[in-house]
Amino acid sequence: MDLIEQIGAILGLVAFVGLAVLVLLYFQQARDVRRLREWAGRAPERAAEAADEAAAAAAREAGIEPEEQGASEAPLRERVLARLRPPEGAARRLPPLPYLAAAAAAVALIAVALVTGGFGLVGDDDGAAEGGRKGVRPGDIEVAVLNGTGVGGAPGVPGLAQAVAKKLKKDGYKQGPIGDAGSSFVDSVIMYTPKDAQPSADRVASDLRKTLGKTDLLKMSSDIKPLAKDAPVAVVIGSEDSEL
Repeated sequence: MDLIEQIGAILGLVAFVGLAVLVLLYFQQARDVRRLREWAGRAPERAAEAADEAAAAAAREAGIEPEEQGASEAPLRERVLARLRPPEGAARRLPPLPYLAAAAAAVALIAVALVTGGFGLVGDDDGAAEGGRKGVRPGDIEVAVLNGTGVGGAPGVPGLAQAVAKKLKKDGYKQGPIGDAGSSFVDSVIMYTPKDAQPSADRVASDLRKTLGKTDLLKMSSDIKPLAKDAPVAVVIGSEDSEL
């Protein structure tokens, strides 16, 4: 599931970058189209000039004097301009650039919302955990605290589990079994059972963050269940937190 979420986040980022490139290309195309239309708008004048030159060349070949040919140039120019002049309003079909900018900004905001919310690219697991912890009260959660700092079957650091249990009790949690984990743990972990107890484990992890740092949440293993007894959440303290 974590892999799928990571792939979704990467795809969201790629989609956002692609959308940004498309917006830039759209603006570039709009600018080029505007320049092309400005150039095309001068086509009648260019055609009229070419017609004048052609008429003048033909008149010279026919031996017509410049004063005589001037009378025929004006109607020819008017006919050329009337035929080549673009329809009124044709140059206005492209939306004004301010509207294009506003539309692009709206699309970008929607893309950011999709990337950050839909794909979970921005933000961390704490936000999702906060939603899961909503409505979970410490007074409804029994927590076992086990000392996992022992090595080779020897007891762990004395008083470690009691100190953490005291802190949890002060925060309003129900006190569960306190003792040794029976095996060695390097990092502290918080285990839970059954599956629907994960929000409770999230709440415990949040309240112990200042004490143990960020801890992993795991389903309760078969060797910890008998030690935790009926407690749905068990805090197992690792050797990395042996100096609380």
